Amino acid sequence: MFRAGTILTPAGDEEAAGLVVKEGSSILKNLERGRASESKVLNEMGLVKNTEKVSTDEGKAIPDALTSKISLEVKDTQVVNRTKQIRVETDAAKASGQQSILVTPYFPNKLHKLMLLTYTEAA
Repeated sequence: MFRAGTILTPAGDEEAAGLVVKEGSSILKNLERGRASESKVLNEMGLVKNTEKVSTDEGKAIPDALTSKISLEVKDTQVVNRTKQIRVETDAAKASGQQSILVTPYFPNKLHKLMLLTYTEAA
């Protein structure tokens, strides 16, 4: 759980300046919701939270789950952009012979659904 006054630093970017979260902040609410979704998805898929960094020439990132076969990222949103984090995780998985999987849980009418997406480079 995140609390007001928490200093946030983007994963894999130890040199980034921290962001102080204020009480009632939408950032705080989004972080808590994201962590809860991540935990639920990992539990449902029988995976454990990863803490190991992956890296490419572009940078470093920490996938939510990492096995010998998959690199998995959970995003609690209906729209996911191909950010630096996603590119690094996808490219690192490709280089390691792993499948890169993006899981997006969303809650229309409060019914839980999982949407599994795999990224394939356009030809």
